[in-house]
Amino acid sequence: MQDTSIKLLGVTVLTSLDNDDLQTLFLSSTLTIERLVQNLAKLAVVNNFYGVICSPWEAKMIKTQFPLLQTITPGIQLVTKQTEQKRVSTPVLVKELGADYLIIGRAITRAADPAAVYQQIITTFTD
Repeated sequence: MQDTSIKLLGVTVLTSLDNDDLQTLFLSSTLTIERLVQNLAKLAVVNNFYGVICSPWEAKMIKTQFPLLQTITPGIQLVTKQTEQKRVSTPVLVKELGADYLIIGRAITRAADPAAVYQQIITTFTD
């Protein structure tokens, strides 16, 4: 039987932001991504969210503190190169960091052979 229940996801901090951006946005010289992500993940748990969309770099911290909270990570690239996203990772590293789900866009859609790239990612992530 198909699970038709709704699963709520929260967004922590966009992968296009870093500590300097947060400090500018919130007018705080002490605010860090780690602290904000911890607070937002805790809110997600308290409010019975299924998971959070977070940078690959915060997945391990979230899984350590809130093991039942699913982590969904954008910013996945086959090679880490400069893009508008500041906190990116590769599928191999994301697996080591403990993410539950990956969001992959351009690495597949802009590939010469999207199906082959998809298969490569699946193989890497599930081995």
